[in-house]
Amino acid sequence: FWLRPVGCKPISVESSQQKRREMASFIRSALLLPLAYGWAANTSLLANSARTTKPEQIYQSSTSQTPDICTITNPSQTLLITNNCPSDVAVFANIGYGEVHPSCLQNLVVGQSVETQMTTLPTFHGWQLGIGVFGSTTVFEYTIGSQVSYDISFNAGFDIGMTLVSPASTTVVTHSAAPDAYQLGSSGCQVQPCVAPVHFSPLGRFELYLCNRPGDMNTPGPCGCTPCPGCPCEAGSRPECTTSGGGIFCAPAGSPGCSCPGRSSPAGLTCA
Repeated sequence: FWLRPVGCKPISVESSQQKRREMASFIRSALLLPLAYGWAANTSLLANSARTTKPEQIYQSSTSQTPDICTITNPSQTLLITNNCPSDVAVFANIGYGEVHPSCLQNLVVGQSVETQMTTLPTFHGWQLGIGVFGSTTVFEYTIGSQVSYDISFNAGFDIGMTLVSPASTTVVTHSAAPDAYQLGSSGCQVQPCVAPVHFSPLGRFELYLCNRPGDMNTPGPCGCTPCPGCPCEAGSRPECTTSGGGIFCAPAGSPGCSCPGRSSPAGLTCA
C-alpha cells in the first residue's frame, strides 16, 4: 500500500521504516484485542517478514504456505471480489509469507466478479488483498476468529477506493482521506489511530468492490467524518505506548493524557 496511482509508474520503496509500517497492518489483523481498543502492537516480531525477498524469490518458498482461495470448500464463508475499475486488474494476496497471485484473480476484466474462499490463518497472520504490487496499494485486511474482523488500509499509500459489504455493515472509502480506513502514514500518529477503523461481523458472505460501486459515498469512521490520529507519547513511558516504525510512538484513547473525539455523526450519515 505504498503510493501507486492507477496507470502510473510504481514508486520504489525499500526503507526499513516503510517495511515496519507494512507489518503493522498484519499485526492488527491478527491481534483482535489491540484492534478493538484502537492501538497497534509493536511490530518487531514481524518487521522483516514481508519484503525481505524480491517478488521473483517469493514463489520459491512462500506460495505453499498461503491457502488456496480459488477453491470453494465452505460456501457459507466467501468473499466475492468485483472489478469496478476502469481497466482490467490483477489481485494479489499476502498473509505475511510474501505476495502471491491467486490464479482466479488474475486478469479480471471490467465488471467481472469472482468468488473466493475466506479462510482462517495461524496466529499473527492476517489476509491482505489489493491490486498492483504489495506495498504500493490500498488493501483490504481481514482475519477470522469467532467472528470476522476487517478493515481497509492505505497507511502508506492509496491507489483505488474500495467498498466492503459484510453481513453486518458496509464500509466505503473512495479517496485517500476517507475516514473509515487506516490513514496515510506520514510524520504523525495516523498509522495508529486513537480509535481504530476496524469492523466486526458474523461469519458469512462478504463482497469487495474494487474502485467502489456507482454512487458510493464514504462511510464515517470511528470519529465520524474526521479521521482521529492517535496521541503521541514517549517511548518506554508506558506499555500502551507503541510504534509502527519511524520512531513515532502513539497511545490509544483512554490511556493517561489521551482522549479521542467521540463519533458525533448520526447513524447512516455519509461523508464527502
